[in-house]
Amino acid sequence: MSDQQVRDELSELKGYTFDDKPWVTPKPLNECRVAVVTTAGLTVDNNADWNPGDQAFTLLPDDRRDFTLAHFSPNFDRTGWVVDPNVVLPLDRLDEMAAEGVIGSVADVHVSFM
Repeated sequence: MSDQQVRDELSELKGYTFDDKPWVTPKPLNECRVAVVTTAGLTVDNNADWNPGDQAFTLLPDDRRDFTLAHFSPNFDRTGWVVDPNVVLPLDRLDEMAAEGVIGSVADVHVSFM
Protein backbone atom coordinates (compact mmCIF):
# COMPACT_ATOMS: atom_id res chain seq x y z
CA MET A 1 0.00 0.00 0.00
CA SER A 2 1.52 3.33 -1.04
CA ASP A 3 1.62 6.48 1.05
CA GLN A 4 -1.11 8.02 -1.10
CA GLN A 5 -3.29 4.94 -0.73
CA VAL A 6 -2.91 5.13 3.04
CA ARG A 7 -3.81 8.84 3.02
CA ASP A 8 -6.86 8.20 0.80
CA GLU A 9 -8.00 5.29 2.97
CA LEU A 10 -7.70 7.26 6.21
CA SER A 11 -9.00 10.62 4.98
CA GLU A 12 -12.61 9.73 5.85
CA LEU A 13 -11.81 7.96 9.11
CA LYS A 14 -13.83 9.42 11.97
CA GLY A 15 -12.11 9.84 15.32
CA TYR A 16 -13.57 9.88 18.80
CA THR A 17 -14.87 13.16 20.19
CA PHE A 18 -15.42 14.07 23.81
CA ASP A 19 -17.75 16.89 24.87
CA ASP A 20 -16.50 17.07 28.45
CA LYS A 21 -12.88 17.97 29.11
CA PRO A 22 -12.27 17.43 32.82
CA TRP A 23 -9.29 19.04 34.50
CA VAL A 24 -7.22 17.08 36.96
CA THR A 25 -4.18 18.37 38.79
CA PRO A 26 -1.56 15.65 38.29
CA LYS A 27 0.23 13.94 41.14
CA PRO A 28 4.03 14.02 41.30
CA LEU A 29 5.49 11.50 38.84
CA ASN A 30 7.02 9.44 41.65
CA GLU A 31 3.46 8.76 42.88
CA CYS A 32 2.06 7.80 39.47
CA ARG A 33 1.42 4.39 37.95
CA VAL A 34 2.52 4.51 34.30
CA ALA A 35 1.17 2.53 31.34
CA VAL A 36 2.31 2.60 27.74
CA VAL A 37 0.04 3.10 24.74
CA THR A 38 1.78 2.13 21.50
CA THR A 39 0.75 2.22 17.85
CA ALA A 40 3.28 -0.46 16.90
CA GLY A 41 0.59 -3.12 16.49
CA LEU A 42 1.91 -5.50 19.14
CA THR A 43 0.00 -8.63 20.06
CA VAL A 44 0.22 -11.43 22.59
CA ASP A 45 -0.07 -14.91 21.10
CA ASN A 46 -1.12 -13.28 17.78
CA ASN A 47 -4.50 -12.50 19.34
CA ALA A 48 -5.23 -9.38 17.25
CA ASP A 49 -6.95 -9.54 13.89
CA TRP A 50 -6.39 -6.04 12.57
CA ASN A 51 -7.43 -4.69 9.19
CA PRO A 52 -6.53 -1.40 7.45
CA GLY A 53 -8.35 1.47 9.18
CA ASP A 54 -9.15 -0.68 12.21
CA GLN A 55 -9.48 1.25 15.50
CA ALA A 56 -9.37 -1.85 17.71
CA PHE A 57 -6.73 -2.38 20.38
CA THR A 58 -5.17 -5.23 22.30
CA LEU A 59 -4.07 -5.40 25.93
CA LEU A 60 -0.46 -6.29 26.72
CA PRO A 61 0.25 -7.80 30.16
CA ASP A 62 3.28 -6.23 31.82
CA ASP A 63 4.60 -9.62 32.93
CA ARG A 64 5.02 -10.75 29.30
CA ARG A 65 7.82 -9.83 26.89
CA ASP A 66 7.06 -12.27 24.07
CA PHE A 67 5.02 -9.86 21.97
CA THR A 68 4.59 -10.19 18.22
CA LEU A 69 4.91 -7.15 15.98
CA ALA A 70 1.82 -7.36 13.78
CA HIS A 71 2.06 -3.90 12.21
CA PHE A 72 1.63 -4.47 8.48
CA SER A 73 2.13 -0.98 7.05
CA PRO A 74 4.81 -0.99 4.33
CA ASN A 75 6.02 2.36 5.68
CA PHE A 76 6.76 0.97 9.15
CA ASP A 77 10.47 0.32 9.73
CA ARG A 78 10.86 -2.77 11.93
CA THR A 79 14.63 -2.44 12.36
CA GLY A 80 14.44 -0.71 15.75
CA TRP A 81 12.05 -3.34 17.10
CA VAL A 82 14.41 -6.14 16.08
CA VAL A 83 17.40 -4.47 17.74
CA ASP A 84 15.60 -3.28 20.88
CA PRO A 85 11.87 -3.89 21.59
CA ASN A 86 11.99 -0.95 24.02
CA VAL A 87 11.89 1.31 20.96
CA VAL A 88 8.15 0.60 20.59
CA LEU A 89 7.29 -0.61 24.10
CA PRO A 90 9.78 0.68 26.72
CA LEU A 91 8.83 -1.67 29.54
CA ASP A 92 12.43 -2.30 30.61
CA ARG A 93 12.98 1.45 30.90
CA LEU A 94 9.77 1.82 32.95
CA ASP A 95 10.91 -0.98 35.27
CA GLU A 96 14.21 0.86 35.77
CA MET A 97 12.41 4.15 36.45
CA ALA A 98 10.16 2.45 39.01
CA ALA A 99 13.16 0.83 40.72
CA GLU A 100 14.89 4.22 40.90
CA GLY A 101 11.77 5.92 42.29
CA VAL A 102 11.34 8.21 39.28
CA ILE A 103 7.82 6.82 38.77
CA GLY A 104 5.60 5.24 41.39
CA SER A 105 5.01 1.95 39.58
CA VAL A 106 4.44 0.29 36.24
CA ALA A 107 0.88 -0.61 35.25
CA ASP A 108 -0.10 -4.27 35.03
CA VAL A 109 -1.48 -3.80 31.50
CA HIS A 110 -0.46 -1.70 28.49
CA VAL A 111 -2.34 -0.96 25.25
CA SER A 112 -1.42 -1.48 21.61
CA PHE A 113 -3.20 -0.10 18.55
CA MET A 114 -2.39 -0.70 14.92
